[in-house]
Amino acid sequence: MKIKRAILLLTVVLLVAVPVMAKKPAGSLGPPTLLSIVQTTATIDEVDDVDVFLLDWTDVTGDKYSVDVTAMAVADTGLLDDEENPILVEIEMSASFGTSDRLDGGDMGDSNLNIPVADIEALVAALQAYIDYLIGEGEIVSADPIEVTAKVKALDPSVKPTKRQNNLFSNSLPIVLP
Repeated sequence: MKIKRAILLLTVVLLVAVPVMAKKPAGSLGPPTLLSIVQTTATIDEVDDVDVFLLDWTDVTGDKYSVDVTAMAVADTGLLDDEENPILVEIEMSASFGTSDRLDGGDMGDSNLNIPVADIEALVAALQAYIDYLIGEGEIVSADPIEVTAKVKALDPSVKPTKRQNNLFSNSLPIVLP
């Protein structure tokens, strides 16, 4: 009897949970367009001439923005599929930067953000260390060079914490490290 109840409970949980876990519809704020990423210098946290990537995007209705930076590499597992093709996997790490916690003196609603080059280099170094670990463990045999991209979305703080914001991200642009 306990087994039947457990199965019934599991079935009910799955029937209720699956619609909730489904991809949520897009939020109410449209995506900005990421226009450019330029390496320059800026004053960050009262330190002059910090090497930064200046990201600039179009304005959209919203009080602040979130930038997601992703470092990604395609790796070869050393295994072959049924058709003798190499099995490749994507390995990635991401970091988020928000205009609400910016250190460059800009306003939270500004449609640009300076991200220190050192922060992006640290993300890439962390991914490279993980790739090296996976190679050492025999999980992968090699990896392509790491590529870095950025995208941005608008946020409306008045919505939090009452509901999740699933606003659309902009297009992605590459970040080229020096």
